[in-house]
Amino acid sequence: MSHFGVSPAAENAGSLRRRFRRSSVRRHITLALIASMAWLGFASTVEAQLRVATYNVAGLNGRQSSLRSAIVSLADDFAPDSGTIRAVDILILQEVDNNTSNTILGWMNADAPPGAHYTRATFTSDSNGTFENALIYNDATIVEDASGHKDISNHTGPRATDRWKLSVAGQFGGLLYVYGSHFKADTGSSNESKRESQANAIRNDADALGDGINIIYAGDFNLYSSGEPAYQRFFDPGPGRAVDPKFRNDFNSPIVHSQSPSDGTGGLVTGGMDDRFDFLLCTEELIDGLGIDYDAQTYRSFGNDGQHFNTAINDGFNSYFLADEQASKADALAKGSDHLPVVVDLLLDGDFFTQTVTTLKVGDIGLWSVAGAQPNKPVYFVYSLKGLGVFNVGSLNATLRLSSPKLAASRKAKSNGTASLQVSPPSNLRGSPIWFQGLERGETTDVVLRFVQ
Repeated sequence: MSHFGVSPAAENAGSLRRRFRRSSVRRHITLALIASMAWLGFASTVEAQLRVATYNVAGLNGRQSSLRSAIVSLADDFAPDSGTIRAVDILILQEVDNNTSNTILGWMNADAPPGAHYTRATFTSDSNGTFENALIYNDATIVEDASGHKDISNHTGPRATDRWKLSVAGQFGGLLYVYGSHFKADTGSSNESKRESQANAIRNDADALGDGINIIYAGDFNLYSSGEPAYQRFFDPGPGRAVDPKFRNDFNSPIVHSQSPSDGTGGLVTGGMDDRFDFLLCTEELIDGLGIDYDAQTYRSFGNDGQHFNTAINDGFNSYFLADEQASKADALAKGSDHLPVVVDLLLDGDFFTQTVTTLKVGDIGLWSVAGAQPNKPVYFVYSLKGLGVFNVGSLNATLRLSSPKLAASRKAKSNGTASLQVSPPSNLRGSPIWFQGLERGETTDVVLRFVQ
């Protein structure tokens, strides 16, 4: 039994097709192949995604089973706008030590969805006990160059920043530096000065890398306002100049807050959701439309629905999550740590097997398309009305992330690796979620979740 609660089952594409023909679900969704796709403007180069998250785990002082559930649920999260669901590729942690970061690594591998396997990047200690930084990455998608790791401690703040040098696995190979930090806490000019010193040390190091470098500045910065010198230092001119693409200077909107979700469990900090402490800033190279790009619309404080200002994240209904899981997932965040994870998706230009599903409205025709498929080979369009799961398709040497999947259609990809279907949902599915996934021999796309409007 997987952590999704679905028993793996081996089933080939032929039996998927037979089950779809027998199923009454076929009456619920009308799907038709678009015969000509020249007008769609597809290209053979498409965008794949990586998922990056930063999480202050409070030294594992909360309920560890809840923290584990919160980390697991990151792999179930659907991104704003795109609806994409995928496993985390890079997780930057604060308030860990050697043992606790390895504990989290063990959880992630035990609970990993199909295709993901995790490795801890270079770990160093600067004698701050449980207040170290760590980075865990999916070694199916990310490679570390350990020679690029560095501790940055030439500042007046209490904790060193870690710098990791990463690249995207395979032929793409895009280079990415990640800085993981935990700045000085508390208000007052002395603490602000120490945070500024930490930010200054990071910018000096980043500027020394030279022009044209993809950088993510991640961590718990403990900033109380956009006017703090530490925050503004990131945006000073120079090769490492940062951008805050979605929420520049916004510290007050409830939707940006990441601290504190806690309901008082253990020794966690309480006080409700009222601070933007956790960040994923990036350099301008990550918004230039080339290579690796930061998808600003996907930036979010995981679990924050914007309706919990000054309250715990599990206080009442939390609309961030699906209705049937909101209580358990919000509870895990409230009891696992006194911070929320902050998450963003990155886009990669390259020849990747991907799918897109447009907005679905009753009475309208939506488009379900794949790109980057093997030219002139079969592509299977699969969906579920049940949710996520683990479903092995042995004859195609692939595993779907769907529960009780249904085969909508199988089509031969065009010479440019594209194929597409129309989707016209009827009125009895209004408000319902549908999970979509593309399948070909040896490979699947990420899952996309759409709600019928």
